[in-house]
Amino acid sequence: MYIPKIKQKVGGKILGKLIDPKTNIRYTGEFVKDFQGKYYKGTSITSKSETLIFVPDESIAREAGFYSDTISPTEKDYKKGFIIRYFAKDSRNGKIIELNKKNYLIKVQESKLYIRTVKISWNITGEVEDQELNGYLFPGVRSKNIDVTKKAEEELPGIEVQILNNPDQFVR
Repeated sequence: MYIPKIKQKVGGKILGKLIDPKTNIRYTGEFVKDFQGKYYKGTSITSKSETLIFVPDESIAREAGFYSDTISPTEKDYKKGFIIRYFAKDSRNGKIIELNKKNYLIKVQESKLYIRTVKISWNITGEVEDQELNGYLFPGVRSKNIDVTKKAEEELPGIEVQILNNPDQFVR
């Protein structure tokens, strides 16, 4: 992976903390940030660079008016078997929030370069665990939501740590 030096920022003050994903312990060493808002160990980004997870300070995000909506499925959603969940990430500080549909559409229309958005289909009904039937493995809700989380993590790095850390959330 090559990222030009002009698109990297070494060190500096961050409004939160960095976590080493291998140990889940706060990282306090040297770091570099790329143009997409991702953090890496060291002073330059190479193909061997180790990524870090940024966890923003919640109080700063609230002051900026960038905070989550309260989301819960309705009976209609449980009949469908899934809900559509909406997320936005402020790449300036790494904060990821969950939004309702109305606020998600507002964020999309604002077209701010530092705000990235994603929507996902979250499974909420069915067998929680994987099932085997006649030698075939049928994925359960937990496995399906883990797959959804991994795809969302590609779009918004840090979403798994900050929000989607419970694949059984809302499951009946």
